[in-house]
Amino acid sequence: MRRTALLSARTLLVLLFLAAILDLPIPSASRARRRLHLVDRSESVRVPGAPESLTLEDAGRLVEWDRTLSRTGDEVSWASFGRDVAFDSENVDGRTTDLAAALQAALARDPTEIVLHSDGRADPGAALFLCRERGIPVHAVPLGPAGVRDARIARVSAPADLPPGGRFTLEVTVESTFETPARLRVESDVKEIRLAPGAPALASFRDRPAGPFKVRLELEDACGRNNTAEGAVYERSSRRKILILGSRPIAMPEFDVRVSASFEDPFPYAAVVLDDARPDERELGALARYVRGGGGLLLLGGPSGFPLDWKGTPLEELSPLKFSPEERVAVLFAVDNSGSMDAPGRLDAVLAAVKDAWRLLEPGDDVAAMPMVGPRFITDPGGLGAIRAGGPTDIGGAIAAGRRHLESRDGRKHLVLLTDGEPGKEEKPEQRLQEKDLLLRAGIGLTVVTTGKRIEFGIHVAVNDWIALAGEMRKIVAGLRERERPNPGPLDLREHAVTEGVARVELPRMNLRAAKTGAIVAATVGRPPAVYPAAAFHAVGGGRVGALAFAHDPAVDRLVRQSVEYVSGGASGGFALVIDPPVVRARGQGPPVLEALLQSAEGPRPLALRQVRSDLWEGTLPPLAPGAVQVRLPGGAAASATILDGEYSAFGPDFRTLERICALTGGRLLRSTGDLEGLPRPKRPAPVGGRPWFAAAALLALFLDLALSTFWKP
Repeated sequence: MRRTALLSARTLLVLLFLAAILDLPIPSASRARRRLHLVDRSESVRVPGAPESLTLEDAGRLVEWDRTLSRTGDEVSWASFGRDVAFDSENVDGRTTDLAAALQAALARDPTEIVLHSDGRADPGAALFLCRERGIPVHAVPLGPAGVRDARIARVSAPADLPPGGRFTLEVTVESTFETPARLRVESDVKEIRLAPGAPALASFRDRPAGPFKVRLELEDACGRNNTAEGAVYERSSRRKILILGSRPIAMPEFDVRVSASFEDPFPYAAVVLDDARPDERELGALARYVRGGGGLLLLGGPSGFPLDWKGTPLEELSPLKFSPEERVAVLFAVDNSGSMDAPGRLDAVLAAVKDAWRLLEPGDDVAAMPMVGPRFITDPGGLGAIRAGGPTDIGGAIAAGRRHLESRDGRKHLVLLTDGEPGKEEKPEQRLQEKDLLLRAGIGLTVVTTGKRIEFGIHVAVNDWIALAGEMRKIVAGLRERERPNPGPLDLREHAVTEGVARVELPRMNLRAAKTGAIVAATVGRPPAVYPAAAFHAVGGGRVGALAFAHDPAVDRLVRQSVEYVSGGASGGFALVIDPPVVRARGQGPPVLEALLQSAEGPRPLALRQVRSDLWEGTLPPLAPGAVQVRLPGGAAASATILDGEYSAFGPDFRTLERICALTGGRLLRSTGDLEGLPRPKRPAPVGGRPWFAAAALLALFLDLALSTFWKP
């Protein structure tokens, strides 16, 4: 018995080792069906068509029918797609159709087959080859309107640009699926046209000046969204266009300069000079998008340069100079919270003004607030709300407590006293005068803000009422630092493109600022340790920004002009620019890569054109929303084209594309529930190599043989 068992175990061991060496195949188990319905919910399939059209409601009923009749163990799921993909949901962005991304997302769910409900009017990309490699058939259900009554603008032709004062002819091609008269309008110019299926109509609008245009096809059809188109034609210029936002002209004969006191769209310009204008928040946002997209910006200093109320706006992020010098400030706000401040809204207005002023100080500043009654030091503006009114006024005591606090602090020290000026009955003027000498010896400045009586010393600021306090507090905070200096000394020029050939001049006045980390400082004023940047530059996104910490003056004309030259990206004039969507072409002579600026309905962004021949550069437009698209080179060359909405370029199922999808993946074109029911079940997967399994079994057989030999004694 023992001998037979040992012989059997060793025979099994030898057979298993042989099977592992030969890698004998073993059959794999058959998987259950995992069918995924992928439903196209782009807006083009929702356009009404003939009664025989398959709609999204039909697709929903087909999915429910399939789920109801599926076998036990099978799985039927669904997803929607348009611009994005959503599983078990109808909520997708239907403005465009991304079929390739939808198929890839479906493959990630490991289905055995995909049922695609679509009109087929989108590029599946490489996703079809992934389906074929994994053996996943894609069956197609034609979805969308059939026999649509639709007319559309198929093409808009206009020149890329014009010579100054030139005129052009705008040509518009219109296609239709039905016969009808129609009107084609470009502003006030109207053409009567006759449309017929298979016969495109061409209308010409002659003698048009440079500028934007909008074309409208006026008729009733199934889809009005493909009945409008926008574009623009620019005037050609041999000089770069520069926009000065301000009221003072600056002599720059090498540029095509426009001076505007009000904000303008910066896109047509190679650079914008912000002089004494004050753009609002929306305009600053547009300026920031322009710079990040590749535009140039030069900030000029002076009385209105780098104002404190631009802190926290996009301009602060764009500027290579900070809006404050590096000088550290220690400031204490002493708030009168005596009983006389208990009038309705009075103390609340004071605390709100202090909180607003606190926000304007720099992160490294030493800032605190102190109530006069029950003095304590609040180092977080959120704690101001805990201050309550009540108790006697002690102005002298508050000054003494504030002085002791600030004496231990570093930097420029200042005490801001906010009071109604009503001293307490026990308080004596001598006490306050004694504090005056102590403040002077400690080098602490004092500003007293009051609506009532003034005290004997300090800078006195009177306000009519506490509601007007916020504006005065901003002025006080701005004055805590030396932000502007008359006759600061001569410019010390460093080696940089903007300083080449610039003479060393004395500035009459200059803003004192600090350079940001990473900024290139091209000029300074002063001697260590009090050295201040006068000209600084850095890159923001695809554009360049420069800042001069002084106002324009004839003595620095050359520095200003060369700064504009630098931020505008250097010369790239002499190019002929053409847009033939999606390709952008430039002809001329230049570097291997041209950095262009692309403007569309989605905002500005950089676009790189790469050299493909000695005199030819090309780039490809990214996917864009319909409308006018414009491209500009820093040297001034500009061109425009009209992007038509590809989602509405044609309607109804594209059977040739759907049949190609099915043929390439091994799927079928389905037209009824019977076709869906007749689909074959997933094939049994091919056998796989059994070496790992046979090796593991042989190891177990070896342990069995050892156990029998060891523990089964004869």
